Amino acid sequence: MSAGLPELSVILCTHNPRRDVLKLVLESLSKQTLGRERWEFIIVDNHSDPPLDGARINRGFDLPMRIVCEPELGLTPARMRGVSEARADVMVMVDDDNILDPDYLEAALEIARQHPKLGAFGGVTRPVLEGRVRPWQEKMLPYLGVRDYGQDEITSDADEWGKWEPIGAGMVVRREVVQKFVEFVHSIPGASDLARNGKALLSGEDSLMARSAYRLGYSCSYQPRLKLGHFIKRGRLRFGYLARLLYGHGRSYVILNNVLGKPTQCLSRTEVLSRLPFRCLKDGFPGAIIWAWDVGYMVESRAVHRNGVHT
Repeated sequence: MSAGLPELSVILCTHNPRRDVLKLVLESLSKQTLGRERWEFIIVDNHSDPPLDGARINRGFDLPMRIVCEPELGLTPARMRGVSEARADVMVMVDDDNILDPDYLEAALEIARQHPKLGAFGGVTRPVLEGRVRPWQEKMLPYLGVRDYGQDEITSDADEWGKWEPIGAGMVVRREVVQKFVEFVHSIPGASDLARNGKALLSGEDSLMARSAYRLGYSCSYQPRLKLGHFIKRGRLRFGYLARLLYGHGRSYVILNNVLGKPTQCLSRTEVLSRLPFRCLKDGFPGAIIWAWDVGYMVESRAVHRNGVHT
């Protein structure tokens, strides 16, 4: 690390954030045990209306913060802009609803140094719920990024989904891995479509970033020392939103495989319809929502087999 450069870059991408939730995020960053001279904080304002006022939102926090603007709407261009602005070799991706535990940044830097073969890693994500949650909604929380796999580290270089693969919330990633991700986005059709853009609830960008680590000889890891709260707005637990989310997850699975050059089995309408009663028998009412994943998978897999690339 060159003199004067931060050891850690925190990148937060946001579009029209809810100010009360953003305040919780900033408060959590202001309480970090890692000295502020050791990290930088980059907020990427992804075409918010009105634009974010850095002096206003930083008032009372005194964070090592700067705001950059990315006019192209979407998480992928926003993250790529943040990465281009980052000066550290280790980066932490923070969403505008992530409330980090006070030692998160310090632990992230220590883990990165103690385990040089880890290219991307994350940890425990607890729910911070807005309002009362019904039992069937609690079953859907893992699909909203809530996870806790216990106190043991889980590490692997297997190029597939597993508990070791970090989600986007709080992901710690090395510069080389992010650069490989950017290379994917620029060179492979469909890679830029994996992130959320407007109302399209796709979700594979985080996986593509994490799996870029394997292409460079790194592993991914679940590190339970890392803990954060995920503020979940009431509307995200409604049936309609969850069904659209799972539909997007199903599509994203196929698109990600296509980008990575992996084959995808094509599902027929008959096969998908036959899964509905199985889902409901296994999971009860939430099974009907989870079935939307099958529908999204079917739609995208048929497009891939019909056209050779996703549509």
